Amino acid sequence: MKETYINYSKSRRLRRRNAFNQYNNELENTQIPITIYKQLCPESVKLTSNSVGQPEISSSEMREAWSQTIKNGGPYSHLFTLSFIRAYTDEQAIAALTTWCSMMNRRIFGPRWKKNKTALSATVIAERHAISLTVRRRLHFHVLIKMETDRLTTSELSTYASLCAMKLKDKARKEMVAPERIDLTEIYYEPGMIWYLLKDMNNPLLGKNGENIGFWQPGLGFTGFLFTPKTGKELKRLH
Repeated sequence: MKETYINYSKSRRLRRRNAFNQYNNELENTQIPITIYKQLCPESVKLTSNSVGQPEISSSEMREAWSQTIKNGGPYSHLFTLSFIRAYTDEQAIAALTTWCSMMNRRIFGPRWKKNKTALSATVIAERHAISLTVRRRLHFHVLIKMETDRLTTSELSTYASLCAMKLKDKARKEMVAPERIDLTEIYYEPGMIWYLLKDMNNPLLGKNGENIGFWQPGLGFTGFLFTPKTGKELKRLH
């Protein structure tokens, strides 16, 4: 059956629920397959006669759609990985990630970065540790950074990322990360990197259909993940 397409919507409500709409500028004239749109934002799609009865999209097709959507928001220059040394709740980890981004914006763009709407543009993918005995099932993050190469060198960006991460403190004023838990690398093959990072997009502990994917945009800030954060008690039961 021929795929039916619908036009990209700029509705603020849909932008929050439909992750495809996060790259507002890059995707403004893009058309999105309706089978994908229906799964991400089913309450917002008005079915037409030529869209009824279409098969549910497979996990591989959803992964490919997300891969293309993320690539459309690039190109990305660097990948930053942020992991923690203690077993924090999802909300604590996400708060630390947001703080790190604010510190990076201030260091790179100056104290008036928010007012000037000059900030990092990035795609963030949340994952859960699977092996570590200390932080098993706890969140860590991969940040695909979109950075003009003439603004900072890789060495400078790596230094800033490490300094900001090492300043992260929990409520007990303890450091949340260690040098070996953070890493910044230059991206040389973007399609392969993005495809690999989407390996957990259907992990039941991270929602489904890419609910573990979030976005940073200048002027909008972090638009967040759509999966339901797990509490400390829930994570202990999963350990």
